[in-house]
Amino acid sequence: MQRDISVFAGDDASEQAHLVKSPIWEDNGGRIRLCYTALAHSANVTDHGSRVLSAIKARFGNGDEKGYVRLFPTESLDDGHAIMNHDAVYVAIKAIDRYAKDDLAKLGPQEVAAMLRSGTIDVQGASGDITIDRDGNPLRREIPVLRLTPYGATVFAAWSSPEPAGDTRQ
Repeated sequence: MQRDISVFAGDDASEQAHLVKSPIWEDNGGRIRLCYTALAHSANVTDHGSRVLSAIKARFGNGDEKGYVRLFPTESLDDGHAIMNHDAVYVAIKAIDRYAKDDLAKLGPQEVAAMLRSGTIDVQGASGDITIDRDGNPLRREIPVLRLTPYGATVFAAWSSPEPAGDTRQ
């Protein structure tokens, strides 16, 4: 009896996402699926129907003279690193905008880190809606799940939105 096999991995599987002529593994007629959670997905910044703000989409597409596509025409957004780096800086900027009370020239890494823990921060980033709690932890973030084909192509599979674990102590 033949069974389908699904393997789920973390975002490091994205390092295998590059097209190859020979398959990376024998998929037994499509019965073996490798899925992985991605850091971010390019659809958020490339699809017209996504909820990402137009100004942020322009930073990644052809809409901005200094957009990612124009500055790095041979690079792909598939690994999510550029999107996540954008969002890390964007969240820090939003925290500074919200909590900075002193001269901005005097802000250093310690002060910005403290601001990130000053209260809940909600940001509409390139990777989607981001909520950071007062401990600096992300809450209710949508995580893209991609499927990697034996030939190194990626296919969007689903969005996952894990709920934070509740307190099980009684």
